[in-house]
Amino acid sequence: MKAKLEGRNVVLEALSRGRRVFEIKIDKGAKGDKIDEILQKAKAGKVGVTLVDRRRLDAITSTDAHQGVIARVLQKERVMAMGRVDLGV
Repeated sequence: MKAKLEGRNVVLEALSRGRRVFEIKIDKGAKGDKIDEILQKAKAGKVGVTLVDRRRLDAITSTDAHQGVIARVLQKERVMAMGRVDLGV
């Protein structure tokens, strides 16, 4: 199952930690060191990058805080550990 990550720091962290990233959409007008680092890490990890108009990102955002970057990633599964319960029987 795929999930969406939004924001420069979040996407950069996912790439840095080796999280499975399927694709990244970046505002074609976005600039800066973090954008450069995202592009470098995406290339190294063979992750597809699409430069899009900011309005496209605005249309697909869930948080309104995408900072010009949205990535599709493998959703982490939630695992709940259940301990042994002594019922006194």
